[in-house]
Amino acid sequence: MGTAFGSYGWSGEATRQIQDMLAEFKVAPVGEPIRVKNVPDPHVLAQCFELGKLTAKKLHDIVGK
Repeated sequence: MGTAFGSYGWSGEATRQIQDMLAEFKVAPVGEPIRVKNVPDPHVLAQCFELGKLTAKKLHDIVGK
């Protein structure tokens, strides 16, 4: 399981490329990728935090309690 997130200053292709690679390797997506131009604002940082919490929960569900 995985996802991609990142900020960019020019083309912003890396996040999409990572998502494509994850799909190619049949990695189950955790959530929607997060992509932001330049410095993330507090709203985007909150989205990243929530994506991290979701990832931790899903890992916990897989690994066990």
